Amino acid sequence: GAGCSEVTIFPRMPYEGTGHIDMWAKFLNDDTVIVSELRDEVLNLYSNTYYNKARTVQTYLNTRAREIAAMGYKVIRMPTPGPVFVANDTNGMFRSYTNSLTVNGSVIIPRYTTPAYAQHGDRNGQYFDAAFISKYEREVTQIYQSIGYKPTWITTDDLIGNGGAVHCTTMQIAR
Repeated sequence: GAGCSEVTIFPRMPYEGTGHIDMWAKFLNDDTVIVSELRDEVLNLYSNTYYNKARTVQTYLNTRAREIAAMGYKVIRMPTPGPVFVANDTNGMFRSYTNSLTVNGSVIIPRYTTPAYAQHGDRNGQYFDAAFISKYEREVTQIYQSIGYKPTWITTDDLIGNGGAVHCTTMQIAR
């Protein structure tokens, strides 16, 4: 088919409803893969109720990054906002910067500013990890630029609240 000599199927990310790899990883070129990194600074914001779920996600991402590196790819870890877990919901809402669209030397990156739905925000109508978003956006911009992409950010709170972001909503383009 696509010139592949080997296909690797990774297990689904825990608590993520789409099962799409673009929620946590993306090829930037033939030998470089970005893999989301859920950092301890965000993990430590979780209440006891959701800490173990978030820790499971962190472990999953770290394991996938090691596996991809062991396959011979250069792995770049990219910070990711924390999954938003809601009571009585099996899956979380996952925001990621790997769910981007690269085209003609540019990259369109999802931006998360204000939760689309009240249950995804705190009492002030913000994401629980809002304090880290600006820092993460600067780092993500630098990562994409270091590979040669010109970044453009697009607010995607409504999209991600419905289960997709930039890559998810653009990968099936009708002819």
